[in-house]
Amino acid sequence: MAGRRPRLSDYQRRLRDRSGHPHRTLQHLGERASVFDGNATGVYVPCQSSFEVHAGPEGVEIAVCRCPTRERYPLQVVRPQDVIVNERGGPGFKRYVHDIFGPQVQATTMLVGETFTVEGNWSSFPPHKHDTEALPDEVQQEELYLYKIRPEGGFGLQYFYSPADSPRGPLEQALAVRNDDITLMPFGYHPVAAPPGYDVYYLWFLAGPKRLMLPHDDPAHSWIKTAQAESRLYPH
Repeated sequence: MAGRRPRLSDYQRRLRDRSGHPHRTLQHLGERASVFDGNATGVYVPCQSSFEVHAGPEGVEIAVCRCPTRERYPLQVVRPQDVIVNERGGPGFKRYVHDIFGPQVQATTMLVGETFTVEGNWSSFPPHKHDTEALPDEVQQEELYLYKIRPEGGFGLQYFYSPADSPRGPLEQALAVRNDDITLMPFGYHPVAAPPGYDVYYLWFLAGPKRLMLPHDDPAHSWIKTAQAESRLYPH
């Protein structure tokens, strides 16, 4: 697409309820030219509804996250100021996590947000998983990540692995991820690394029987969350 990047405000979304309710038109949604230019805008569309997106003359980029449900909640708009923003981690695993469809949105199964991994850091770290129904410590959810890299020519790394006693079987794989790549995580741990010079963003989309955010950290690495600063010596 030539020219400047489209601003997400350059479109409107029209919603029609199949049950016969009137149309609703939402105009001028979004306030950022790219994912790195501010908080997101989200629209929760009820089940059994249809919608149309009309872009402005320079186009638009949106992500449509869908999962099955029979419970019907009202249409909800999440403006940039409604996004819940958290800074998480510490030295070496610092990131910013934005909850778009989090506790501030009524929904049955889906959780949607964004993570901005600072260059030279890890995220989804300590490694966590959510593939087992084991309240109050963990719930079973599937997840996907959609990546953006800044600058675009760079890459990130994602490492997938499962515990030795996983009922799903062994999993051990590392992938280079680039702009617009999508990874799927039906089970296992899945940390992400951003190399020096490259910020790694990913949209995350969770869905499962229980709408709870209960990632289960790998016990072998959870110590990093409470580790005290220390001075290590290296031969040189």
